[in-house]
Formats: sequence, C-alpha cells, structure tokens
Amino acid sequence: MSPKGGFKHLLGEVRTLGRLLWEKGWAEKNAGNLSVNVTGYFIRASRGGRFLARPVRQKYLAGECFLVTATGARFRDVAKDPERWAAVVRVAKDLKGLQILWGGKSPVWAPTSELPSHLEIHALLKRAGGRDRAVLHTHPTELIALTHLPDLPRGARFTQALWSMIPEVKMFAPGGARLVPYRMSGTEALAQKTLSALKTGSECVVWEMHGTLSVGRGPQEAFDVVDVLNKAAAVYLRVNALGKKPKGLRPRWLADIEKGFPLPPRRA
Repeated sequence: MSPKGGFKHLLGEVRTLGRLLWEKGWAEKNAGNLSVNVTGYFIRASRGGRFLARPVRQKYLAGECFLVTATGARFRDVAKDPERWAAVVRVAKDLKGLQILWGGKSPVWAPTSELPSHLEIHALLKRAGGRDRAVLHTHPTELIALTHLPDLPRGARFTQALWSMIPEVKMFAPGGARLVPYRMSGTEALAQKTLSALKTGSECVVWEMHGTLSVGRGPQEAFDVVDVLNKAAAVYLRVNALGKKPKGLRPRWLADIEKGFPLPPRRA
C-alpha cells in the first residue's frame, strides 16, 4: 500500500526541502544529503535502468526501494530538478548492488557517498517497525555554533538543555537530540555512534562541529525536527551571549508536556 500522497507528493516535499535548506543557509555548496524509503510507493521502472555494483550489507533491505540524492548534489539544484539530482534505487535481492528505477538522469549519476551509513539507519528503522522513512543530513547554523561552546552541556544535560528552551522541542522532538563528539565525516566510527544514539529513540543526532542527522516519516518531518531544535539552540546562544545562563523550562513543566506527547517506542 502506498504511503499517503504517493510519489508525486513526495517529490513536492523534496523540492520544498531543497529550497528551505538553501534559503536557511543549511546547505552550502553540496552539503547534506537525503534518503527516503519509498518501498510501497508506485514507481514505474524505466527501461534499461543502470545497475550500480555497490554491495549492501543489510539483509533486511533486500528488494527495498530508496529515493537518494546524488553525490556532489547541491540542495538548491535538487529543488529545481529532483529527477536529475536524485534517483530511486532498488536493492538487489542478492544484495550485490542497486538498480536505478527512476531519475539519475546524468550518465555519471552516483548516490551520496554517505549512502552506506543511510542504509545502516534505514535497516534500524525498518526493524523498529518502519514508522520513520526519511533520513536527512544537513548543517543547521545555530546547532553547529552551540557545539563550539567550551562549557557545552554534554550527555543527558545536552538533551535537557535543548528541551528546556521552548515547549515545542519536547512536543516535536520527544526523543530528544543526542550529541556525538567529533568524528571524521563518512567514517565507520561516526556511523556507529549515530546508530547508538538513534537506538535511544532520538529523532536527531547532533554531530559536534559538523551538523545533524534526523529521521522522520517523510522529508518534511525530518526537516521540522531540526528546525525546532535549531530554534532552541538559537535561544540558548542569545541568552549565553548576554553573559547569562539560560533559565530553562522547569522539570515539572516538561513533565506536563511529556504527558500530552508520550515518548516514542525505543528503537532496537
């Protein structure tokens, strides 16, 4: 059964996402990437779609289809022409590669270099029941700036600090944001730390001095999570710039919000 709105609706979300990321300054040059599990959408496979010999390690994903942005793609270009700068690929049943079903118009099209990490996350999300289908990596300015503070709260205190800035964070990111200490981009170490953070039920992982990775039911929701968290970071930074420690919402106020917006099931 196709998700609500179908593939055409999804492309509209992708176009809007690309424009918003560029306008907000969260997608400089070719920064960021997106993947969405579109298994179950109506996808008409084009004849002679290229096969990309890229082995997939996650047996859970055999036969699954994903919309993926291209390596080197600028989100502002994705917004204008998603059929050129993104593609739908299907994981081969034998896990030996990817078949392009739609898009990827460029003869040298290749998926984002972060695809192996995205697939690790999609396997985790599928095992958790498939509620979340979109994985977004971007560079939100205030959240990155926050991680440069020498007295930055860490661990559970980092999550609590963001929750306490505005009520909407607890409402729309009830799993909280987890901070991952700096690791080189694209490394297995970063991927594993990110997976561990997502297993807690978090909707967003903040990579120190780099950016964020968020998940959601679609591109719009994955963006909204980061947008709300980035507002919280902006509030924190403004109060901090005045030489003050942010007062924050009281624990009992956060508890009241949690009662109305229960935490999602933990992923495993």
